[in-house]
Amino acid sequence: MSYVDAALLPGEAIVFRTRLHRVVLLRPVVLATLGLGAAAALVFVLKGPWYLVAAAFVACGAWAGAACVTRASSEFAVTSQRIIAKTGFLRVASLEMQLSKVEAVSTNQGLLGRLFGYGTVVVIGTGGTQQTLGLLASPMEFARHIQASIAPEKGRPPLRY
Repeated sequence: MSYVDAALLPGEAIVFRTRLHRVVLLRPVVLATLGLGAAAALVFVLKGPWYLVAAAFVACGAWAGAACVTRASSEFAVTSQRIIAKTGFLRVASLEMQLSKVEAVSTNQGLLGRLFGYGTVVVIGTGGTQQTLGLLASPMEFARHIQASIAPEKGRPPLRY
């Protein structure tokens, strides 16, 4: 059972769910490819020790595996009552904020984020608390669901997009 499903309160329903975008896997894959290429060049061209390639392969595999575990173990959801976010596997960080405590929501997307559908959502709560949720898939939709959920709750007309 996922963290979000286990954290639901009685009568609470999931409105929108997302996860980390697969771009979190890009850096480990690119650097692993470069690292393995450099180690292979060192061994085959410069006649260096063969165990450098094996060590680079193990290190790159561990780094890529850690990125996969981070992506798979991270969850983000907007429910009918709260925003729930959980990241990490061994060291877990979680956020559960009541929608009534949300003052503002902003999204940040660069050019690549707009092209590939990832970005950062910043949720500002009462008292100025700020929570940054980075590299989310579908950040604009996540923010829209937050705004649509808090509009009726605070006596405002629902937002139209």
